Amino acid sequence: MAITYRFEDEFLFTTIEGETGYEEVKKYLDDLMLDPGFRPGMPGVIDCRRVTSLFSILDLRRTAADAKTRPELQVPGRAAVLASSNIVYGLLRMYEVFNEDNPAQTRVFRELEPAMAWLKGPRGEEDDE
Repeated sequence: MAITYRFEDEFLFTTIEGETGYEEVKKYLDDLMLDPGFRPGMPGVIDCRRVTSLFSILDLRRTAADAKTRPELQVPGRAAVLASSNIVYGLLRMYEVFNEDNPAQTRVFRELEPAMAWLKGPRGEEDDE
């Protein structure tokens, strides 16, 4: 399992590959919060198209709950998550639901282009769908 990230312009790009779970994502968030390049609310892409294992629903809930304890993630912002398989896409849509009351929006996409358009697009009530 590998979670890597980079900053490009004003965006955070994260790639998750292989098998992953709550502990790996928690460590990634711990490291990211300490990185001087990170700023709260920055738009990001989380590429999960090469994930080979599935989070349990419990792990999804724990990850959403962990994000809610981090003040840096409780600011308006957007994260676009990329998924290729139907199962990963469905699980990530569940995460969207678990994350609904967070001011940082999460939305799942299959392709990078529409994800980037959403990240760069206007913000307002139309985001709530």
